[in-house]
Amino acid sequence: MAVNVLEYALRLAISRRLSPVPREAVDALLEEYMPPYSFDAKIQMGYALNIFSKDTKKTLSTIKHIRNTFAHAPARVSFSTPAVCDACLSIKPHRDLAKLAGKGRTVRAQFLRTVQWLSILIIRKRPVNRALRM
Repeated sequence: MAVNVLEYALRLAISRRLSPVPREAVDALLEEYMPPYSFDAKIQMGYALNIFSKDTKKTLSTIKHIRNTFAHAPARVSFSTPAVCDACLSIKPHRDLAKLAGKGRTVRAQFLRTVQWLSILIIRKRPVNRALRM
């Protein structure tokens, strides 16, 4: 669920960046049947539009991988599953979250906090020349 909010934040940021384009054209571009519909395509497009940095793109791709592991694994998966745990621990926390990381927090809590924080940062991001940096 938290990753769905993050994906919506990406859609919103892309829509804002394309704001000179008529709203109907942006909505049509981001519809189900169009290429940027997938989470990965939104990540690629957000990066191409300079909405966020290369480090943030890497973090978003890792989050996508974790989400896909939960969604498509043939066996039961949890945050204690080695592959998921390792992927979560590989995420470099945003500088504002770094001071909170690892202080008695579970891997799941750290993952959710990072996803929520990225969602907020991406939604609040205004179309400016500087990319969102991790």
